[in-house]
Amino acid sequence: MNILKAASINCVVVGLISVVACAEPEHSTAEKTNEEVDSLKLASTSAIQPDENYYPIPSPEEMFEFIKANQLKYDPAKVISNDISKFSSEEQKAVAFGVFSTNLAYVASFEDFQKSISFYKTIRELGNDLGIEGAVTQNTMNRIQAHLDQPDSLMKIVNNSYRESVAFLENNKRGNVMAVIAASGWVESMHIVLSSVEKFDESNEVMQRIADQKLVFGNLLAYLKDYSDDPMVMNMMKKVSPVREVFSSFEERKTGKISNQKKGKKLILGGGTKIHMSAQQFLQLKSSVEQVRRSMLNETI
Repeated sequence: MNILKAASINCVVVGLISVVACAEPEHSTAEKTNEEVDSLKLASTSAIQPDENYYPIPSPEEMFEFIKANQLKYDPAKVISNDISKFSSEEQKAVAFGVFSTNLAYVASFEDFQKSISFYKTIRELGNDLGIEGAVTQNTMNRIQAHLDQPDSLMKIVNNSYRESVAFLENNKRGNVMAVIAASGWVESMHIVLSSVEKFDESNEVMQRIADQKLVFGNLLAYLKDYSDDPMVMNMMKKVSPVREVFSSFEERKTGKISNQKKGKKLILGGGTKIHMSAQQFLQLKSSVEQVRRSMLNETI
């Protein structure tokens, strides 16, 4: 699978998305995993063939845009300590790279510049350990430091660095590492977003954005499945299964004809089916994400 050519979602919790997901019958674990991956995919994907490159993973430039737009408070306590001495194996470092990339996007989007520098230094060191030092360079660090008073420029630099890492891993046939990075980054972003929402409010746009993550998660599962013969990817698939179970209960409601449009370099999907999330499901999703995050990090911290 060439991730640079895939129709995809360009950010974790931003974008208006419609999905079609089938109810899941009881099957064996292996069959259930494959069928759930298929059921969470966008039904109209085959009909949408973008002629530009899209990434099936979060774009740091936009990742927390709606948090600020909806006046959710910035809380630096939501990010983890960037002590990489706790991460030793390749799998642990790939998890850390995804988590810290998300943390970098979060602190940079709220203009916490000192933490931005600290997280980039950490990511650069992890990049060296993972063999992607060419995408995480001192030159980028210098540019970050030179643009600390220019938030928009800073986010573009962070975003470009992340995409360069994605491209490097893909071009060097290390999609298994990228899959773990993408999954851990998604989990961390959901942790930050869900813990930023104090109470469920169905009229709040944030609720729909969160419910729409069912599609993003479906794409993520499909991406993980492509590398499921790799032990660390299979381990990640097992870890995220509690979230899969919650998303499978989300109800679909028809909203009209499926359409798609492009805005800049983003692919925006709209119409078709709206994902409904109840207050109870919101709490279940919140709990399952925290469970997965603990499981993901317990081996390392």
